[in-house]
Amino acid sequence: MSTKAEIWLNANNDSDAFQIPVNPESIKMTYKGITKSIKLDSFGEILHKGKREAATISFSSFFPAVYGSFCAYKDFPTPLQCNKKMIDRMESKLPVHFVYCDNKKVKNVDIYAYITSYVPEEKGGDPGTIQYSVELKEARTVPLKVIVNGRVNVETTRLGNFSEVTTYTIKKKDTLYKIAKSYYKKNVKKQKKKLIAKNKSTLASWNKKYKKAKGKNKKKYIRDGAYRLLIGGSLTMP
Repeated sequence: MSTKAEIWLNANNDSDAFQIPVNPESIKMTYKGITKSIKLDSFGEILHKGKREAATISFSSFFPAVYGSFCAYKDFPTPLQCNKKMIDRMESKLPVHFVYCDNKKVKNVDIYAYITSYVPEEKGGDPGTIQYSVELKEARTVPLKVIVNGRVNVETTRLGNFSEVTTYTIKKKDTLYKIAKSYYKKNVKKQKKKLIAKNKSTLASWNKKYKKAKGKNKKKYIRDGAYRLLIGGSLTMP
């Protein structure tokens, strides 16, 4: 077991970060019906090797009541706090951000996964310590095409542990008002402002590229007041 390696199970766009206090001896990974027990040091190499189906990852460890040389870091949450974090993550409809860094702090594994099983257990002889086993199912990004007004121009993608994100692909003759109106029938002007705020950096980037564009490249953009919309570009809907 390497105490210098790090395993993180983060939630809410990594704003709720959680590093497990004690690293497991090994991790079991299952795909295509085959289960392999993998040492922590070679975990990243195996997981990223070639094309494969979504993996199921499982391991066992414990939340210690006191710090010891076996711990990955000091000042970790109490066992009860750790237990609550795991339960909250398992009950969430969104995946956790599973990150494994080796002892050189290099991200060997960086995926999203759902906690499908979490079993905590307290045993005699070690008061306060919670032993547990956990199983995660790797989440894959799945794009869904939606037809709007006879055109396939919307893609809905579940990304990481964010809420569902909807993007709009810009077509010729589109305007920010028309885009907002196609989604929201009421308070369109207000929704347009939200759309602009949501895509502030993207719109600024397009304006900047338009100024540098020459000839035919300028025709790739639509004039919409103070903004230049890139045909084929994507906007995130608020």
